[in-house]
Amino acid sequence: PQKFSRDGHEAHMQVNHLAPALLSVLLLPSLIRGSPSRIINVNSIAHSYGFVDPEDMSSVKGNRIITSAIRYASSKLAQVMFSGILQNRLPAECGINVVCVSPGVVKTKVARDLPKILQAAFAWTPYIFLSPQEGN
Repeated sequence: PQKFSRDGHEAHMQVNHLAPALLSVLLLPSLIRGSPSRIINVNSIAHSYGFVDPEDMSSVKGNRIITSAIRYASSKLAQVMFSGILQNRLPAECGINVVCVSPGVVKTKVARDLPKILQAAFAWTPYIFLSPQEGN
């Protein structure tokens, strides 16, 4: 089920994109003063199947049926897009490098909202995926 934050944003988008983006922007003055600096956003390969509608970041308009997995992927795509835009807009002289990195395929609790059949498939992930500690 779709969940929303207290301020009305879809939960995946709030946690994975909007909050880190806001933090990055608020920290820019300090990062410039302390340059060279880096903004490192942890991402996911899942971004490759997401979509972002800038006019509807919480994906509530229209008759689209959007799963939790697609919402997660879309929030990660928004993060990749933001990171690229921020890196391109910051003058090189400010000394800030913005990057998005993926730890690889890591077994986390991301499957908790998936249908039971997919959760069962995730039971096999210890043999395929990295543990959170092994993710790089």
